[in-house]
Amino acid sequence: MTVASPQRQRKHKVASGKRPEAHALLAWYDRHRRVLPWRAAEGETADPYRVWLSEIMLQQTTVKAVAPYFLRFTARWPNVEALAAAPLDDVLRAWAGLGYYARARNLHACARAVVQHHGGRFPSSETDLSALPGIGRYTAAAIASIAFDANAVPVDGNVERVVARLYAVDKTLPAAKPDIQRLAQGLASQQRSGDFAQGLMDLGATICTPKKPACALCPWNDACAARTRGDPETFPIKTPKPEGRRRRGAAFVILRADGCVLVRSRPPKGLLGGMTEVPTTAWTHDFDDANALDEAPKLARARWRRIPGVVTHVFTHFPLDLVVYVTQIPVSTRAPKTARWVALADLAGEDISRRTMLAGVGAAAATTVTGPAFAAWEESTRYPDPRVQILDPSFARYRVVQASVERLYTGARWSEGPVWFGDVRCVLWSDIPNNRILRWDEVTGRTSVYRQPSNNSNGLTRDRQGRLITCEHDTRRLTRTEHDGSITVLVDKFDGKPLNSPNDVVVKSDDSIWFTDPPFGILGNYEGHVAPPELPTNVYRLDKSGRVTVAAGDVNRPNGLCFTPDEKKMYLVEAGVTPRVIRVYDVIDDKLANPRAFVTCQADETPDGFRCDVDGNLWCGWGMSEAQDGVMVFSPEGKRIGKIALPERSANLCFGGLRRNRLFMAASHSLYSLYVNTQGALGG
Repeated sequence: MTVASPQRQRKHKVASGKRPEAHALLAWYDRHRRVLPWRAAEGETADPYRVWLSEIMLQQTTVKAVAPYFLRFTARWPNVEALAAAPLDDVLRAWAGLGYYARARNLHACARAVVQHHGGRFPSSETDLSALPGIGRYTAAAIASIAFDANAVPVDGNVERVVARLYAVDKTLPAAKPDIQRLAQGLASQQRSGDFAQGLMDLGATICTPKKPACALCPWNDACAARTRGDPETFPIKTPKPEGRRRRGAAFVILRADGCVLVRSRPPKGLLGGMTEVPTTAWTHDFDDANALDEAPKLARARWRRIPGVVTHVFTHFPLDLVVYVTQIPVSTRAPKTARWVALADLAGEDISRRTMLAGVGAAAATTVTGPAFAAWEESTRYPDPRVQILDPSFARYRVVQASVERLYTGARWSEGPVWFGDVRCVLWSDIPNNRILRWDEVTGRTSVYRQPSNNSNGLTRDRQGRLITCEHDTRRLTRTEHDGSITVLVDKFDGKPLNSPNDVVVKSDDSIWFTDPPFGILGNYEGHVAPPELPTNVYRLDKSGRVTVAAGDVNRPNGLCFTPDEKKMYLVEAGVTPRVIRVYDVIDDKLANPRAFVTCQADETPDGFRCDVDGNLWCGWGMSEAQDGVMVFSPEGKRIGKIALPERSANLCFGGLRRNRLFMAASHSLYSLYVNTQGALGG
């Protein structure tokens, strides 16, 4: 092969005259190795199953995107035997959103082959690994080196870039691949082959990046020909990809009056094979919109309406434009032979590609289902919104005259515990009976499933390090989701006895976590499971050291709770008395003291979860009758000053948005929002 020098192209082993030494890379790796969910810690033996699973997932997909999927897969299928025994449809649903769905089918087929032909143990040689479904040359080398310390160098995009720059390979890709492969194998370390391979990957991912590589930090900078030339970003040299010819078509979103959507499965092989989609026309270059309805499903009483605009997605080989037609039909309508009805609440659990245009069509279905024609909900077209009611003149300053109540999502069975994640601009909230945590994205307006099963999660919050804290009914515990997606159990027992069913939770500025523990999750099988209570209905405090104490033990079924902005007081709903009472306590060290009634409710009033704004007003989820449903706002003195009327009971709420001035309300089946002229207090 030829390599480039500043003056002319010549043949060299290393253009700079210095060999990249393996020990230098290994020393760098020991100091800077990335912490990844699938990577064995220093001194631990790599698990071939986890290595294989991660390598399949990482094909054409980023580490950030893969991490939560990997954790969900390994939690559900902890070994290759469990994955092999799983139905393929379950694997496809769990994979939904990662794209390149042939990988999921090959993953399942490979797991079965390992169990059937290798006794549940991955072979250690590249040759035997390459014979398994879905494992190519790179993946075989990666598994062999990382899991079995074989003397092999897997060449992915990161490694390809490192090698191309080390030797200033002047051939264009893909013609240069054989030369790069050969040069990479020449770098192989005779010791710690797995660490060397991972070090090479980390070098490409963190130092030798496509743009603005940090050459000064590279352990091989003295041996790099591209750095000597002064143009490392030139390599590898790539041939421009021609854009495929645009295709067009139409999609048909058919909504049944009970909230079901008509879907079908694509053929098992080919583009998006086996994935769920709404019916579409063929995707062709000469599509004629005027004839689109000729290919629509033949359904009685279907009146089609075209949604303005075009849904566009760029596949690897071609761009696609789809127009979307929508219709609503009666509950009695039967699905065509090749299609099926899916409830809106279950749509997110279908194996719909959320990385493709089809997800946009699915979102169109969800948007239409939750729109006025279906759910009898109409956003106010007049300002100020009459749903935002001033009960006392002091509330007028908090109403934004040009803001109205918005319904962001509907389709849950019982919405609870919203929490705002400002760093990714989303709301997470619990759909308790559906055993899932939902995620609404402020940027796209889309709702997806964040976690399922969620162990019938209820209250959610974030700690001061930004980690998700979750009250789980079914497992009767309080958990923390770490930054890498793993789950830590914080509390599941007190005095050796299981908790009842943690309900709501807040975090104080000293990092202590306070939560209520009524029995609601063990009273039936709808939001947990039936079990006898073994502890009083306490309010607990968990400090940074992991010590759990009873903050208040005199509360009959404590429910929602929150601190005042200065954290000197705590509000707490006592749900076991009739009528319910909102009590206020003094916070004294690790105890709640001096309880007194803040609000004594009327017989038809049901307060639930709440949060304070920066002025100390208490915004409270409220119900439960048509006249009461929504949010009630109290001044720090306990005076009712404002109300937000909703068509459903609001169980809990939180502040969020870019400036913490957007109120998110979890209400029965739905999630609502309203911009307000205040901000949520920090914490909680």
